This record gives sequence, structure tokens and C-alpha cells, in this order.
Amino acid sequence: MIELDEEMIRPARVATAVVLLLGGKEWLAANSDVRDRAHAIVATAVKDIALEIGHSHLRYAIAPSYLVFVAHFVFQEWLMTPSAATDHALMQVLTSGDDIATGVIIKMAYVRRSDLGDRWWRLLYLVLLWSGLTIIKPRAGHQEEVGERRWLRWVQWFQTRPVSGQSCTLNHLHPLELAKRVEEFEARKWEEEYRLQGRSFTRDRTRRMSGALDTRFLEIAFAWLLTDEDLPIDPAEREQRRYLLKEFWAHQVWYLTGSEREGRDDYAPMGQFCYKLLGEIATMTLMTDVNTAPALWQPVFDLGPKGHFALGHFFQRFFYNLNETTDTNTFAAHWRPMIEAVMEGRGWESGSFHHQQSLERQVLGFANSDALVRPSKDRFLVKSMEDLYRTWAEKRLLGDEDNLAAFCNFLSTQAGMPLRLEALVWIANAISSRRSWYRAETSSAFMGFLSTIITEDGVTAVARPETRQAMIALTGLAASRQLPTALTVQDRLKKLL
Repeated sequence: MIELDEEMIRPARVATAVVLLLGGKEWLAANSDVRDRAHAIVATAVKDIALEIGHSHLRYAIAPSYLVFVAHFVFQEWLMTPSAATDHALMQVLTSGDDIATGVIIKMAYVRRSDLGDRWWRLLYLVLLWSGLTIIKPRAGHQEEVGERRWLRWVQWFQTRPVSGQSCTLNHLHPLELAKRVEEFEARKWEEEYRLQGRSFTRDRTRRMSGALDTRFLEIAFAWLLTDEDLPIDPAEREQRRYLLKEFWAHQVWYLTGSEREGRDDYAPMGQFCYKLLGEIATMTLMTDVNTAPALWQPVFDLGPKGHFALGHFFQRFFYNLNETTDTNTFAAHWRPMIEAVMEGRGWESGSFHHQQSLERQVLGFANSDALVRPSKDRFLVKSMEDLYRTWAEKRLLGDEDNLAAFCNFLSTQAGMPLRLEALVWIANAISSRRSWYRAETSSAFMGFLSTIITEDGVTAVARPETRQAMIALTGLAASRQLPTALTVQDRLKKLL
């Protein structure tokens, strides 16, 4: 007979007890001994959650988490019979360090948010506070036992905070304000530690000591906010989402701008929470009135070239939302002011010129050509931005190989097809000089573009005087530079002429 460790048996025992307590109430009413035993099992499981010295960090276990089942029971009890006892049990599970159990409670609470009313916002408020409290957890080697005892007292006090019967609204949630208070506490703690060591601590308030909020925990607790699945259709709820997205993004901007290093041209790498937040901001932008949407995306753009990772991800997610049913007029109305904002580059003067031009290419959709052709076959979307593409080409093509190569590659795709003939002239005007190219990628993209023009638009191109002259000039330039396939392209053009 195989003997299993208690760690392996306990999840099954707790699961059985929870199933009976939640789904077999009528049967348990006639079997009080089993009911009492089931209650005792769950009560013991909740009691064992208590944090202790040396065990106040995240839980790691080989066996399945029994707290997942406890979370179901605790939530149902809290939902149906709110009291100090059920509040305390709920808070114990939320602060247990078991991510799956926390996710279960938050998911069930989100589904019942309308029924919960103020309790829903109070729960989120306490969750936000916990994300700050975990940051000031004592670090190893820093007066660990003394600090941990004090921190555990705070946790025990925090776990007794009422969740029910408290007036709370969305407007109580201010991540940035909390983060600033947490960082101030961290600074004072550092000052005290340095003082005890006979040293002085000089704080640079423009630099972040930490993120001040546990975004790994927030990613779990606000998972419902960071996904575009099952989005509410109620306008009021969507406005609540926008509020939270802007509040959390304000915290992320505070952290990123405070991570700047002298001599670097970008901010510190972003965490997963930040990436998911950007993705949802991009999605909600398209669900927001065109006149008010900039309030969502402009704070992202304000990071400038140093935030190129953030902006790049935002653009990727923005174009990702294009599909066969997308209203191209609505999308274009949102897209145009973004292009104009990036090309204006207001406030971007101190950023890297290289990153700025890369962001211009990204907002123009050069890296998302497949997405741009998903909505329809009327070619309206890119064509409607022709004036902006022309402005960019006149400003950026002269003497810049990265821009030329990216533009040629884009024009060779189906997305760039509506611009090809006009772009042929723009390119001819920009590279009429004899300046050499130093990158093979530039020559390859350029020849690919000429070949595509001849194959797919050759007859039309040679029928128009301006584009015919541009084709002759560019083909001659390619041949004079002895670019790969230049003679082949030249021969094909002669046949069309």
C-alpha cells in the first residue's frame, strides 16, 4: 500500500469538505457529525494560513494548493453572510501568498460585483493596500527578525480590516498616491539603517527606490482589468475601467521616469503588469469617443523616445485590434491623431533621435502590414492617411537608410499597395542624389520594391508621366550602383516601355 504525505492528502480532504459544505447542505443537515467534521477541516485550513516568523513570504509547494478550495468556501460565506469573521477569513486567504487562491476570490468577486456594491470597491482598495504592504516586507540580512516581527503585526492588523459595511467607491483607488507613501516609508527605513551603521543616507527624490507596489500581485488581483475578454457593455462600467487604467498608468509612468539612468537613452525594462496595462489601454482607446480618447493614449506618448518599449508595445496592440469586422472609419479617426502626435514629437526633444524615428515608423504601421489589410478589401485605411505618409516621406527619406528600407518593405506588402505609385515619386525625389548606401538590407528592400511595382503595378506606372519618369530614374540609379537584380528589373521595365 502506498503511503502519501499529508501534503498530498490534504488538498483532497479539503476539497471534499468544501464540496459537501457548499453543495450538500440538505444532506449535511441530516448528518451533523459529517457537517461538523467538514467545518473543522476548513477551519483548520484557514487557521494554518497564519503567517509566522520565517514563513511570511510566498508559498511554494509541490502538492496542489488546498487553499484554492478554501477560497471558494470563504468567498461564498463572505458573500452570503458578511460579518467580521467572514471578512477576516477572506483577508487571510487574500494575504496568504497563494496566487491561485487569490485569483479565485477576485474572479468570483468580479462576477458578483453588482451584488457586492461597496464591498467590491472596498475589496479592491484593500488589495491595493496589500500590494504596498508587501513591498516593505523585511529583506534578508536587514535586522530580519526584528523587522519581520513588526511587519507581521502590521499584517495581522491589516487582516482584521473590515471588508463589509464600509462606504467605498472607485474614487478611493489611487495607486500613485499609495506608491509615493510607500516609497517615503522605504526612504525613512533606509535612513534609520544607515544611521545605526554610522553612515548618512542621501536620497535622490527623482529616482525610484522601488516600484512601491507589488505589480506581480496586482497582475493577479486586477486580472479582470488587464484582459479584453468579456468586456462590460455598460457605459458606466467602461468608464470605470478607463479611470483605473489611467490611475495605474500614472503609477507606471512615475516608476519608469524614475528609473532613468545617466548616459542611457531608454528607461528600465518594463514588467509584465505594465505590458498588459498598455495592451488594455490600446484596446479601450478604440472603445472610447474620438474626442476623449487622447486622455487614454497621450500619457503613454508623453514617455517619449526613452519609453520606446512602452510605445512600441502600445502600437502593436493597437493594430492587433484590427479584424474583418473593424469599422475602418472609426479606426482611422483614432489612428490619425496618434500619427500627428508622434510626428510632431512635442516634448521629445531630449530623447534619442534613432528611437524617435523608429516610433514614427511604428505608428505608421510599417511593422503591422498584415493587420492593416484585415478589415476590408477597399484599401481605405492606409489610403486615408496618404497626406501623413507623404509628409513623413518628405521629411525622413533623404539620407536615412533605415527609413528608406522600412518604407520600401512596407510598400511591397498589400497594406502599402494603395500608396505605391505616389510613393514611387516621393522616393525618387528623396534619393536623387548619388549618396551611397552602406547596408545590404537597404538595397534588398529597394530592389524588392521596384520589382513589386513592375510586377503588380507596372502598366499603370508607365502610363502616367510622373511615375514613368520616377521608375526610369530609380531603375537607372539601381543599375549605376550595380545593385543585385538591377539589370533584370531594368530589362523588365524596357519591355513595359
